[in-house]
Amino acid sequence: MKMKKRKNNSNAKSQKTKHLKAEERRDFPNYSPLEVFSQFVDPYSVETFFETYWEKGPLIIKANERKNQSLLSADAVTKLFSLDIFKNILDLHSLQHERDINMCFYKNGKRTDGKKTGQVSSKKVLDEFKKGYTLQIHQPQRYQDSLWHLMEKLECLFHCLVGANVYITPPGTQGLGPHYDDVEVFILQTEGKKKWRLYRPPPGEELPMRYSIDLEESKIGEPTHEFVLEPGDLVYFPRGTVHQAATSEGGESHSTHITFSTYQNNTIGAYMAEVLPALIEDAMKDTVDFRRGMPRPLQDKSALSTAMMQLLKKMQLPDKLPLSSSGVDFMRSRLPPFRCEEEEEPDIDLNIANKAVKIRWRFPEHVTWTADSSLIEEDDDEEEEEDGDDEEDEEGEHGAANEQAKEDLVFVFHSLKNDRMRHMFSGKDEVRRPSVIKLPRKCESALEKLSDAGAAAIDARELLADDPDLRKTLLLSLCLENVVVIEK
Repeated sequence: MKMKKRKNNSNAKSQKTKHLKAEERRDFPNYSPLEVFSQFVDPYSVETFFETYWEKGPLIIKANERKNQSLLSADAVTKLFSLDIFKNILDLHSLQHERDINMCFYKNGKRTDGKKTGQVSSKKVLDEFKKGYTLQIHQPQRYQDSLWHLMEKLECLFHCLVGANVYITPPGTQGLGPHYDDVEVFILQTEGKKKWRLYRPPPGEELPMRYSIDLEESKIGEPTHEFVLEPGDLVYFPRGTVHQAATSEGGESHSTHITFSTYQNNTIGAYMAEVLPALIEDAMKDTVDFRRGMPRPLQDKSALSTAMMQLLKKMQLPDKLPLSSSGVDFMRSRLPPFRCEEEEEPDIDLNIANKAVKIRWRFPEHVTWTADSSLIEEDDDEEEEEDGDDEEDEEGEHGAANEQAKEDLVFVFHSLKNDRMRHMFSGKDEVRRPSVIKLPRKCESALEKLSDAGAAAIDARELLADDPDLRKTLLLSLCLENVVVIEK
C-alpha cells in the first residue's frame, strides 16, 4: 500500500494507453468530486466522515448499506478491476516486474517475493498466482479508464495525489505481513472475499511520516477490528493503522481489492515549513514588532516564547492560501482531466478581446496561479544560454534583470497536458516540469475573477476592462493553452 511515486526504469518513451474493448468499458456520468466521494462514504455524509473518522479511526461500510448504488454497487465495482481485466491488460501492454507488478506470499511470519526484474510473462505470472502468490498491480489507473475517471475526481477533492494498487490473492493465502502505511487508505473489495484484521498504531506512530516493514505478530497486540470484505464493501483506516488480510482456507474464489491511498506527507507541518519563511519575511517588512531585537537575556526562554506568540498572533494568512512547492509538484504529477485529450483544439479568434463572448476555465480544479516567482524553475535550455559566453559582470546584470522580470509576472499552472501513463511514476534522472503560462502581473485581477467564477462563464469584456490590449494578451494566452472555454 506504499504510495511513493515509483521510479520508471524503462528507457522507452511513455507508451500511449490502449483502451479496453468497448464492452469492457463503463459509461462515465459527469459526477463532481464531492458526488464521487459521497458515494465512497455512503450511507454516511461527507461531513460526518471527516468529523468522526478521518485520521481518527477505521470505518467499515457494507455494500448493502449504501443508499446510492450507482457507482460502487457489488456489480459495478467488478468493472473497476478484476482478474479478467488484469488478464486483458497483460495481453494489451508490455509490463515490467517491480515497476508494474509485484508477486508476494506471506506465511508463518515470513514473506517470499516472486520474480523482481524483467518483462512480465502472462503465462508465468498466472502460474505463480496458481501456486499461491498474491499479484500486486501498481497504479492500474494508467490502463483502466474507470479508475482514471474515479481517481482524477478524488485528486480534485483532496487537492493532493491519489495512488492505487490492486491486490489479487488466491484462495487460502496471504500476500503481505502485518504493517502500517504513511497514507490514508480506502480499500474497495471488487471480487471474492477477504478477512481483515486491524490493530492500534504502535506507540508513538499515530499518523506516521514513514511506513513500516513487516511487524512481528507477537508485538502488535490483539486486533481492534476483524471483518470480511465482499464485493462493494469498503474500509477506511488512517495512516499508522496496523493491518493484515488473507483469503479463507478452503475458499473457492480468489479475492481482488483496490487500495486507494492519499495524503502522503500532506501535513500542516510540512506546509508550514514551506510557507512560513515567506510569510515571516512579509511580516517583517510590514510590522515593526517583527524587526525588534531578540529578548534579553537569551537564556530567558519564557520571554522569547512570549514574544514569539505575540508576534505570530499578528501574522494573518491571506484569503487565498499561498501556493507551495508541493502544490506545484501536485500540479505537474497529478492525473490529467478524464479524456481531455479527446477534445478538439479550439480555433483561436485573434479579435476575441473585443467581442461579446463568455469565458470559463475548462477544468477549474486543474488550474491554479501564483505571483511567487520562487516557485518557477528555469528551463534547462535557458540556463545553458545564460552560462554561455557572457562575462561574469554581464551575467550578474542579466540575472538581476531576469529576477526583476519574474517579479513582474503571474504564473498559471495547469495539469491538462499531464501524461496519464506517468502518474505516480518518475523516470531515472527525469526532470518533469509543470505546464505554466506566464502573464503580466496586472492580469492577477482577471485571474481572480475567473477563479471566483469556477465553472461558470463570465463576460470576457469584464476582464481588464480598462486595458483591451492586455485583455487580448490574457485571452489569447489562455486559449492557446486550451485551458479555457469560449462561449459565444
